[in-house]
Amino acid sequence: MEQVEEDKKFEEYVFEMRNLFRSEGWKYFINDVETSIKNINSLETTKDSEDLFFKKGQLLVMNNCLNLETQLETLVTQRNSEPSEEV
Repeated sequence: MEQVEEDKKFEEYVFEMRNLFRSEGWKYFINDVETSIKNINSLETTKDSEDLFFKKGQLLVMNNCLNLETQLETLVTQRNSEPSEEV
């Protein structure tokens, strides 16, 4: 019974995330992130090692946002390829 509930929640999550990715707001957000990456990804404006590590963290988060849709589809593919446990 718990597996059925977990599957239902996962399907709802995937459905809502796919809706998000198709929205105009998501497209604007991704465009903003891509622009920010171009501005942050420059050693010329880096003041010191602390600033370098801060920028590295910013870029990590931004790249995770850019790759979120691919990560979701990979998760769906992996989950669908797992052998189902029948009781």
